[in-house]
Amino acid sequence: MSEHRQVVEEQYRMNAYLAQGYLIGEVAEGLSGTRLVLHHPQRPEERQVMHLLTAEARRTLGCALMKQLGRV
Repeated sequence: MSEHRQVVEEQYRMNAYLAQGYLIGEVAEGLSGTRLVLHHPQRPEERQVMHLLTAEARRTLGCALMKQLGRV
């Protein structure tokens, strides 16, 4: 998969979950990328786990986290 396609796919998935009402619950940085766990406030048993590999997707995550915290 090309890097551009991977960026678009990661950003699309993350934005789709956030649009469905999921909130960022856990973020863990590692050498192989970022592990992101999203929780839905109305359905606590539901969680989605993503592994972000691209810097652009991690930048999108940072912006989404700042928005969620009310700092934007």
